Amino acid sequence: MTQTTANPQLCPLCGQANQCAVAANRDPATCWCMSTPINRTAVATAREQRLPQYCLCPQCGTAAPAQT
Repeated sequence: MTQTTANPQLCPLCGQANQCAVAANRDPATCWCMSTPINRTAVATAREQRLPQYCLCPQCGTAAPAQT
């Protein structure tokens, strides 16, 4: 599912809650992404699809690249 509505609290790839500390007005240092390696393929996919510039959820952000 692709998220088409601009909502900073939703993952632009899957539409689920992204658990972003910044979007929730919390200290950015407390965000899950600050202590977890982010899958660059997921970020590239979001950019290629020109999705909103919002944070990925932990599931999308850490998923292993698809095998081709």
